[in-house]
Amino acid sequence: MTQLERNGDIVRLTSYAPLRAKIGRTQWTPNLVYFTNTHVYPTINYHVQKLFGSNAGDTWLDTHAGNSGVADQVALSMVRDSKTGDLILKVVNPGDTVKGLRIKLGGAKNFIPGAVKTVLAGDPKAENTPGNPTPLLPVTTQIKISELFDCEAPARSLTVIRIKQMKNG
Repeated sequence: MTQLERNGDIVRLTSYAPLRAKIGRTQWTPNLVYFTNTHVYPTINYHVQKLFGSNAGDTWLDTHAGNSGVADQVALSMVRDSKTGDLILKVVNPGDTVKGLRIKLGGAKNFIPGAVKTVLAGDPKAENTPGNPTPLLPVTTQIKISELFDCEAPARSLTVIRIKQMKNG
């Protein structure tokens, strides 16, 4: 999905499929949402889609993750939301180990040095079920950032860092 953002001028729409399935009546897995007659169980993929959807931008910005050998093991995307002015950095680590990154915010000017960081991490095969309705949920914290800052991407994770722009005068 980070590559979809990078090529947003070409890729206009995407959709996750299959979307929903009643527990005990599925033909394939994974679906985005499972349900019973009385409850709904969003999957981990639902949370990924929700994080990307609620942190979309309309301008892709060039951003670099230093640390030779590590940067090519993660997927990285930074966009600007022209409605809010926010910069939104996404880091996907599909690997089994934590990746330490040095992030250089290309094209980022006049931003507030505090940011909101949301991380969804854990076993990608974990399932929300009636016995375990929320095995993995995003966790949000506040972090300090600068034009060049260090960031850890947990194993098997999506990290979204939302950076506010300073208001002009």
